[in-house]
Amino acid sequence: MCGTIEVEQDVRAENLHQSGHLREHFAHHGVRVIGLLGSPGSGKTTLLENILPALSKKMRVAVIEGDVATELNEIIFALRESALTRFALLIVHICHVSAFQGGQLGVQAVQINTDGACHLDTAMVKKALEEIDLDAIDLLIIENVGNLVCPVGFPLGETLRLAVISAAEGEDKPLKYPSAVLHTDAMVVTKTDIAGFTRVDPGKMAEYARQINPDIQVFFSGFDKDGGWNGAAGDGQSLADYLIG
Repeated sequence: MCGTIEVEQDVRAENLHQSGHLREHFAHHGVRVIGLLGSPGSGKTTLLENILPALSKKMRVAVIEGDVATELNEIIFALRESALTRFALLIVHICHVSAFQGGQLGVQAVQINTDGACHLDTAMVKKALEEIDLDAIDLLIIENVGNLVCPVGFPLGETLRLAVISAAEGEDKPLKYPSAVLHTDAMVVTKTDIAGFTRVDPGKMAEYARQINPDIQVFFSGFDKDGGWNGAAGDGQSLADYLIG
C-alpha cells in the first residue's frame, strides 16, 4: 500500500530560527563570525593555519572546528605550532581538553565531532560556545564539516560565509555546486600551485562562480616553489583584510 506524506514545515526551520538568535548574540558581544564551507581535502584547515597569524595581529581570534570523527585537527594544530609563529594555542574538545604552550599570540579552538552528521548545526555551536568567552574575542571562525552540500542549508549565525574550493577539484566545481556559491559571500580557490598539473584555470573557476553569484568575492591561495604560502589575494584586497572587515 502506497501513501503520500505531506511535509508542512521545513526541517531546517528551527536551525534557521536559532541562527538568527546566534547572530544577535554574536552582535551583542561585538564578535564577527566567519563560516568556512568546503569538501573534504579542499584545504580549509591549511587555509586557516596560514591566515591565523595575519588575523591575530589585528583581532582576538577563536576557532570552532567541525569534523565527522577524530581529533586530527587538534593534532595538526599542535604539530604545526611553529607554522603559527609563536602562537599560544589552546584546543578544546567538547569532552577532552589539551593545552599547548606558546608565545605572544593566542588562539582558542573548540573541536566538535559530529559522530557522523554531515554538517554543524546551531545546537552544536551553542554547546561549543560554552568553552569560549565571547567578550575575550573579536573574531570567531567556524570551520564546518567537510561537505559542500549539507552545511549550506544550515546557517550558524555567521557574518560572512566562505566556500573553499581547491584547484584539484576541477574547473567546473562551482557549476556543480551552485548552491554553495550562491549562498556564500566569498570563494577561496586553494591549491593554485598545482592548477597546471590538474589542467585547471583558477580564473575560469572565478568566472563560473560569478555567473552564479555576481556579487561573490573571489580569492586565490597556494604555495610557492619553496613551500611558502603565498597568501590569499583577490578583488583588490587580501583575504585577511576582507575577513577583518
